[in-house]
Amino acid sequence: MDKRELRIKHSKQTVSSDISKRIVERVTSLEIFKDSRDILLYYPMESEVDVSPLLSLDKNIYLPLIKNKEMFFSLYTGELVDGAYGLKYATGKILEDFSSSIMIVPGLSFDLSCYRLGHGGGYYDKFLSKHSEIFTIGVQSDENLEEFLPHEEHDIPMKCVLTETSIFVS
Repeated sequence: MDKRELRIKHSKQTVSSDISKRIVERVTSLEIFKDSRDILLYYPMESEVDVSPLLSLDKNIYLPLIKNKEMFFSLYTGELVDGAYGLKYATGKILEDFSSSIMIVPGLSFDLSCYRLGHGGGYYDKFLSKHSEIFTIGVQSDENLEEFLPHEEHDIPMKCVLTETSIFVS
């Protein structure tokens, strides 16, 4: 299947609250997560792992903000506003220093080599191509994994992908 067909297939699948809960528990048990001060997160859409419990942790949580076709991360201060593409945006300051950050990355699917299938905007790949120092953790259910996803030269693999039962490292 090509990316378009895979997007159609995976956008129809949802992740149960039980599976999301197990994935969130696994994320928070990682040493790199425990040691990180700044967490680049996302506010979940329907086909994504619900990571919203992480918003209440005692960490600096930043959510993506799309502005002038570029992605930034703004501090979550408890308030969300509706943004482009059905996203919820945080209203706090924009993060500029990513040296102590990790990123929890959504995806419609991931493969065993940690490549990601997103919604097709390329925002994460563009952002990560400028910030390779960030440790990236893709999250998705076992059901939404593919053995191989088609990828191109500009596609950036995650450092690891975590599901309710497995972890894959690139």
